[in-house]
Amino acid sequence: MVLRSLALIILSAILGLSSPACAPKLIPDGWIHLGQAEITFATTRATVAVQPDAPAVKRLIIVALVNDIDFTSVHVVFESGEPFEHKDRARISPDRDSIVLDLPGERRKIREVVVQYQNVRQTARRAEVSVWGDPS
Repeated sequence: MVLRSLALIILSAILGLSSPACAPKLIPDGWIHLGQAEITFATTRATVAVQPDAPAVKRLIIVALVNDIDFTSVHVVFESGEPFEHKDRARISPDRDSIVLDLPGERRKIREVVVQYQNVRQTARRAEVSVWGDPS
């Protein structure tokens, strides 16, 4: 019985850690996961592609996973092709900081989010960026 309980706990932990849609603690209830991308500090840009069936959103939250990321800009491309540029620098740490963007106009569908960044720590080899949207 104890072995079975331990196996269930381990399986739950593995499934919980591997699910990309698990909300970090910085994400309010009701927000939806739009996508994420791996940051390999060999480059300075990553693109988060948003699924075409994702709902229209009015606000975004961008969070770092695994390691700190020093964002230099965020470029949002709406479904219509219209761009929105956010050029304020922000250094964010996992489970501590986020970038919140109020998008102009009404709720709109997003095609992709492109983030420009720099490596914060020379020891960091990778990180992940996760984008969440407010459909309300």
